[in-house]
Amino acid sequence: EWVTTKLNLTEMVTGCYITAAVLISFGAIYGFTSPSQIVLLCFVEPFMMLINEHVVLKNIHVKDAGGSLVVHAFGAYFGIAVAFGMRVKAKNLPSAHRNTTYFSDMGAMIGTVVLWMFWPS
Repeated sequence: EWVTTKLNLTEMVTGCYITAAVLISFGAIYGFTSPSQIVLLCFVEPFMMLINEHVVLKNIHVKDAGGSLVVHAFGAYFGIAVAFGMRVKAKNLPSAHRNTTYFSDMGAMIGTVVLWMFWPS
């Protein structure tokens, strides 16, 4: 039997916040990770984000109107934690990997355009 899922505005906004946290985390690890590691991050981080949101809003009772604590701080610190967990250090990279390439510049530009389209303000 098919089970239907009802979407409402609250669930869609939560999805947008989760997407924002994942995109913020990309900034800390982009260029140091493989595509499979980024896919793994996309599967793990939303669950961690929901746990964080529940703890911050329901248990600690923080009023986070703009999502600065739940979205931005979590995304930034989660990305930094993943980078530390992977033991990423720029000084250990070969010099050829520290320079930008056409593909890395295009990836950064496409990511910027996606963010501008997602949040046009």
